[in-house]
Amino acid sequence: GVGSNLVINEVMNNPLNEQNGEFIELGNSSAASIELAGLFISDGDQTDELIAYNAGPTLLASGQVALILDRDFAGNYEIPAGTVLLTTADAHLGNGLAVTDPIALYEADGVSPIDTWTVPFNPGNGVSVEKVNVAVNDTVANWQANDCASGSSPGLANCVSYVPIPAGTTDLYISEVMSNPLDEATGE
Repeated sequence: GVGSNLVINEVMNNPLNEQNGEFIELGNSSAASIELAGLFISDGDQTDELIAYNAGPTLLASGQVALILDRDFAGNYEIPAGTVLLTTADAHLGNGLAVTDPIALYEADGVSPIDTWTVPFNPGNGVSVEKVNVAVNDTVANWQANDCASGSSPGLANCVSYVPIPAGTTDLYISEVMSNPLDEATGE
């Protein structure tokens, strides 16, 4: 299967236009391309198979992001050219995303989880929720309301993204060393 290198990293669950403004952004952190068609997305109420949006490509290259849009997306957001776009067969993502709906991304079997957003909240009308650090699991502290001027960043780098400690900083220190373990071969 796809495995854990495909992550949900932004969700618009309270768009200005509830009929066609929802989106879910996926990021590919693996070294290989990932085929997205045939995977499943769920809002806890309904599970939908991902299909190409307007017969576009469904292969997501390494390091790139894809958007799952409402089938009737009406240009609510400016999306960068070349972004892989997906949708579902019916008019909504799941049963229509709500601010209390958890999101789950599943393998092509429709059962095996790839990634989740289990701590939904209302970031405000027209504001998306973003994963702070894509390398960290789905925790309350790892999701924040988008702080871009536009309120969302579909197809772009997240505005609340994790920033590592800069090289050469004096705030980083070694906090513990095991130099004499019981098993010298494997315990250091």
